Amino acid sequence: MKNNVSKFIIAMIFTGLVFTVYDNFLFKNMISGKYVNTNFNYEPFFVEIPYRPDTLILDDNGNFSSRYWGKGNYQIKHHFIYTKITLNYDVSGKGSITFNMNRYCYWMPQIVLFDVENHAYRKMQ
Repeated sequence: MKNNVSKFIIAMIFTGLVFTVYDNFLFKNMISGKYVNTNFNYEPFFVEIPYRPDTLILDDNGNFSSRYWGKGNYQIKHHFIYTKITLNYDVSGKGSITFNMNRYCYWMPQIVLFDVENHAYRKMQ
């Protein structure tokens, strides 16, 4: 009986690890595309993120464009269980900002701006 419980626990840990990696590890060809700003209707307190409708376009060549950040380039950094994106822009002086990325409902990628309010750029098909 103890052997079956041990096998079940190991299987559950492995399944959880597989889902975590699947949800948070994104390849570059999955990331490029058009993203729209969602869930931004709350009291703004981060200066660095948009609180109005915006579209972020990530090109395959590492460039991006947005009404909020203008034009710039982006880098993707992969870690074991998460992916980060850094946007380098030049709006009123050079700047950069880094966000976590994951899959929205295990399907389409999103750039998480403020996870408490579920504020993110979600990829459109």
